[in-house]
Amino acid sequence: MKQPRRRKESDVSVSYKIIDNNSSFFLYFSIFLVLCFIFVLSLWIVPTVIWFSYFPVWLPWKTLLSGSIGLLLLVLSFILMGKVGRWFIIGCYLLYAFVASVYAVHIILYSMPISSISIAAVYQTNILEIMDFLKSYVSWKIVVAVMACWIIPILFLRHLLSVERPLHGRKAGFAVCLLILTVVALTIGKTPQKMWKYNPVYQIYEAYSQFMDKINAVASLTPEAIEKVLKAYPVTVRRRGPVTLVVVMGESAARGHHGYYGYPRQTTPLMEARRKELLVFTDMISAAPNTLEAHTKSLLLPLEEKDAELPLMKLLNTIGMHTWWITTQYVYDATCSPLPFLADEVVGLNGSNDKIQYLDDIILPKLAEVLRRSDGRSQAIFLNIMGSHVMYKDRYPNQFAQFTNAEGMTSPWSELPDVQTIVNQYDNSILYTDFILEQIIRQLEKVPNSVLIYLSDHGQDVFDVERRFGHTLNQNCGFEIPFFLWMSPSFVKWRGEEVEFWKKCTARPAMSDCLGFFIADILDIQVASTNRKLSPLSQDWTPQVRVASGYVYDR
Repeated sequence: MKQPRRRKESDVSVSYKIIDNNSSFFLYFSIFLVLCFIFVLSLWIVPTVIWFSYFPVWLPWKTLLSGSIGLLLLVLSFILMGKVGRWFIIGCYLLYAFVASVYAVHIILYSMPISSISIAAVYQTNILEIMDFLKSYVSWKIVVAVMACWIIPILFLRHLLSVERPLHGRKAGFAVCLLILTVVALTIGKTPQKMWKYNPVYQIYEAYSQFMDKINAVASLTPEAIEKVLKAYPVTVRRRGPVTLVVVMGESAARGHHGYYGYPRQTTPLMEARRKELLVFTDMISAAPNTLEAHTKSLLLPLEEKDAELPLMKLLNTIGMHTWWITTQYVYDATCSPLPFLADEVVGLNGSNDKIQYLDDIILPKLAEVLRRSDGRSQAIFLNIMGSHVMYKDRYPNQFAQFTNAEGMTSPWSELPDVQTIVNQYDNSILYTDFILEQIIRQLEKVPNSVLIYLSDHGQDVFDVERRFGHTLNQNCGFEIPFFLWMSPSFVKWRGEEVEFWKKCTARPAMSDCLGFFIADILDIQVASTNRKLSPLSQDWTPQVRVASGYVYDR
């Protein structure tokens, strides 16, 4: 009879070794997972804390979890690849730390996530504007936030990269597959909203995609497409005759800082002296809180909802007007902003040299030259001025530095010296724009049948609502703009009864994307479109709920 095999002491030791190895694996794997999660979690700590300081809502935790799970997948997948994987982890860290920094800074500045508006501002910038931004907006909060976004995760990164790879063979493959399935279930399963949409990297990509869609839509306005639109929406003129239209497009001028809108400070004394000559529209808002999008919407006629658009320049060309775009700002290429380039003549007075800066008075001799060259023909002259662009102190000469203390300020923080300085500089820039407008009107007084429209691209928060200054994407003051009409005596006589009707329309709520139809009503141009109701001068005007770049103004 065969005797049962006696277990050797060596066999027992091997058994214990296997158990010990398995225990070690699960222990090390658990520690490894915890380290990975802490690492990816740390990348979102700073922007999440900043977000919650502004908005204690549900969004950040989804952003945090989605970003963490996504990066955890990447880390675990590539940690198995030795040195290549470690370099990949470092690359992921650099990307996510950069995104976290941008996200944190954006929340501090604008109190909202990154959007296509943010991308437009970056897309349109240059060296001078970047320097102005750094000088104007960089604060200790931003410096601390950026440093934290980079320093905090790197402490975990050092430890993470020092951990030996705990996964081998089939166990590694099984763990990665399981993790992939888990992430797939969490991100695209039957959840109320797909979590991957809350990943800041995806949000930036989505914002960029939305911005490029807008750019491509405008770029698609080829001569053939414009001709097709004109055939579908015929344009006729009831009254013809030589007329000179000047449209002054200001920059960052907030309605609430203009004297003729009730601001206690005398920031617009020259226009107030002409108050009886002006039709001041009291409830006009910008169609967007950034220059590129605001200009795009102002220079297009939305002929029908989701149907067709007609460039304002081409509308004016159709009735025989010679069009000009003259700017003291920087001339961007047609890819960035194609609509101004549809004018017959484009003049950039600031050149392309980023070291050059001029004040807006350089536009006056150029306007005088254009008016002399008119030869009695109708002209539409668009003057795009620097206005109150940051930095405010660089937008006016020394003799216009009239506001030097807190007298007349309406800011809740007017007792603070730094607030006084910035508000004074801003109000001085408005005062200088008032002077520029007066000089333009004086030139037009000598031109028969002349008319001036003044509006700003968007508003500004200058310590009015929040303790900050600059663009604001979620406050009324970021959209509220000045808008007025001046007409020469001969033009008033030419339009007769219509002018009396227009005087009754100045309180109508409207948005700057009505500019094309507003001009059409002034020049008695008939456009076969139901959207004429957008113009406050139209007999067909109908009140609308105003939504500007997703911001609902009329709540």
